[in-house]
Amino acid sequence: MDRISLLQSWPFLTRSSRSLVSLLQEQAERTYGVDQAERPQRAARLNPSEVAINPGNFRRQRRGKAMRSLPELTLDNGVFHVLHEHFTHLLQLGGNQMSETLLEGAPSCYYQDIPADEAPSSPTQNSEERDNERPKSTASYFPRFTGIAHLFNAVGKPLFRSLAHSLIIGNQVIVRGYHDFLVTSVIRALAVLIPPGCCKSIEFSQTYTEPWNCNLLGLHPDASLPDHVLTSSESYFVVDILAAKMNEMNVEKYKIITPTQATTPVKPSSYLLLVEHILQEVDLVEEVAVDLIRNQHERLMTKAKVLYKLFRTESRSATQLPAMMEKFRITPEDDVVLKFWMTALSSEYKAHLKELSALPTPSSTTLYDRSRRSSADSSPGTPVSFQPVNVERSRTRKISLVNR
Repeated sequence: MDRISLLQSWPFLTRSSRSLVSLLQEQAERTYGVDQAERPQRAARLNPSEVAINPGNFRRQRRGKAMRSLPELTLDNGVFHVLHEHFTHLLQLGGNQMSETLLEGAPSCYYQDIPADEAPSSPTQNSEERDNERPKSTASYFPRFTGIAHLFNAVGKPLFRSLAHSLIIGNQVIVRGYHDFLVTSVIRALAVLIPPGCCKSIEFSQTYTEPWNCNLLGLHPDASLPDHVLTSSESYFVVDILAAKMNEMNVEKYKIITPTQATTPVKPSSYLLLVEHILQEVDLVEEVAVDLIRNQHERLMTKAKVLYKLFRTESRSATQLPAMMEKFRITPEDDVVLKFWMTALSSEYKAHLKELSALPTPSSTTLYDRSRRSSADSSPGTPVSFQPVNVERSRTRKISLVNR
C-alpha cells in the first residue's frame, strides 16, 4: 500500500517540487543578472578553466572564500519563510490525499498474500495445484505468456483494446486453446486488468460456464459453445490461440485471433488509455507495469466507492450526477466501467456505508475549547464551562503567527 500511495501522489509531488525549483532558479538568474550589470567585465576576466567547476577543483576554485547563502543567491531575505510555507502546504495536501481513503474504509487488501490455510478453494487454486503436480523440468518447456505486457505485444494494440474493453465493462471473455499452460497464462495476465472482486475466472475447462458464474473463461477448443455466444459480440468476446503445428513450443509463433466481429470502442475509457500507455513503455519490467495498473485500480475504485456512497446509500438526486461526474473527471465511458466495478464491493462494505450514512454528522463550523477559569470561579466545585470557537478565525490567527 505504501508503493501504491507513493505512485498516487507522485505526479503531485513532482509538480510541486518542480514549481519550487523553478522559483529558486528564476531568483538566482535575476541575482546573476544584477551581478553582471554591476560588473560587466567579470565574465571576460574569467578563464574557461575557472568557469567549469567540478568536484575535483571546487575547493581550489573557492580559495577559502565562504560560499554565499541562499538568501544572498536569491536576493530574498524571506526565502526560508517561503520554503517553510511551501513544504508545510505540501505536507498538508499530501496528508489530505492520504486521508481520503478514510471515507471509503480501510485500505483494500486485494493484493496481499493470503495464508494457504485461510484461502478459499477456487478454480485458480486448482489450476496452480495442477501446475505443481507436473515435474518442473517438464513444465518449464511449455509455452506461456509471462505477463500482461508480453500479451499486449503478442496480441497487438487494436485487438488488445477490444479484448480489454470487453473485460473491464463486464462482458464474458473466453480464451480457447489446446495447451492448458498457454491458456492459463493468458487468463492470469488478463485478470490483472480488473479488481479481484470483479474477476470470476476458470483458467482451463472442458465445459462452458455461464457468464454470471465466470466472466473470464479458459476453454478447450473441443468444448461446445451456445449459439448466442458466437453471435452476440456486445456481451461476449471469444479469442482463439492458434499455432502452425500441434506441439509448437515457441510462444512467439502462436497467433491470437477472434472468430467473431471484434467490437472496438469509438472512445475508450480513460482507464484503458492509461493501461495502454503503461504497456507501451518498453523500459518497464513486468512487475512495475503490474504495480502501475494496480495503482489505476485504486484510483478508479476510489471513484466507484464515492459514487456508490453518494447515490446508493445517501440517495442523491439523479440531477446531481453530471455535476459529480465532472467534478471527479469521470467520462461517460468511465461510467460504464464504474457500474461494473461497483459489483466488486463486498456486502459487508456496503452495509458499513449504509451505517455511516445513517449516523448524524457533527457540525464542522465550531470547536469546543476549554476556557480559563476566572479568579472568582476558581473554587474546586465550580463546573468547567466550554465556549465555541470559530474555525476560520482560529485558522487565520494560526496563519498570521506563522507569517510573523
